[in-house]
Amino acid sequence: MPLRSSGDRMGQNTLQQAIFRWLIIACVVLALLTSVLLALGYMLKENERKTRALIEASQHDQQSTRPRAQQVVTAQPHAESITPLIELTNEVSPTTELLPLSEQSQLTLATQGGEESAESEVEAKVKAQLLKDLARLRQLEQAKQTILNNLVCQDVSQCRFVDTSSIELGCVVAVNTIGKSMLSKAQFVQTFSQNDSECEERISELSLTCHHNMCSIE
Repeated sequence: MPLRSSGDRMGQNTLQQAIFRWLIIACVVLALLTSVLLALGYMLKENERKTRALIEASQHDQQSTRPRAQQVVTAQPHAESITPLIELTNEVSPTTELLPLSEQSQLTLATQGGEESAESEVEAKVKAQLLKDLARLRQLEQAKQTILNNLVCQDVSQCRFVDTSSIELGCVVAVNTIGKSMLSKAQFVQTFSQNDSECEERISELSLTCHHNMCSIE
C-alpha cells in the first residue's frame, strides 16, 4: 500500500509538471502571436497614414497647378494682342524714332489734322454733288410740267421744236410758242446742256403737227 501511494504521487507530480510546461508554452506562443499581430497592425496603420499623406500632397499639387495653367492660357491672348502693337512700333520710320517726343506728338497731330481735313474735303464734295443733282432733278421736273402745260395749239404754226437732250423729257418735244419761250430761259437751257445726250432724234428729220389741238411730232 505505501508503495502504491508513493507511485501515485510521483505520477501526479509528473502530470502537473507536464501541464505546467504546456501552459508555459501556450502562454509564450500566445505572447508571440499577440506581438506579431500588434506589429502587423502598427505597420498597416503607418502604411495607411503615409498613403493618405501622399494622396493629400498630390491633390494639393494639382490644385496649385490649375491656377498657373489658367494664368498661362489667359496670358496668351494678351500676348497675341500685344504683338501687332509691337509690329506697328517696329514699322515706325527711323526718322520718327529719332525725333523728340514733343516733335513726334506734333507730327502725329499734324497727320491727324491732315486726315481730318481730307475727309472734310471729300464730304464737302459729295454734299455739293448731291445738291447739284437735286437741283437738276428739280429743273427737269419743272421743264416736264412746262411741256405738259404748253401743248395746246390752233394750227401747226403755233408749234415749235425743243431739244431737251434728255430721254426723261422725251428728247425732242413739240410745244406751243409760249412753251418755247419759257423753255428758252437760261435756267432750262443750262439744265438741257448738262444732260448726257443719249437721244438719237434730230430736229431736221422730224416734222410738227397740230393734232386734236395739241402740238405733236410726226
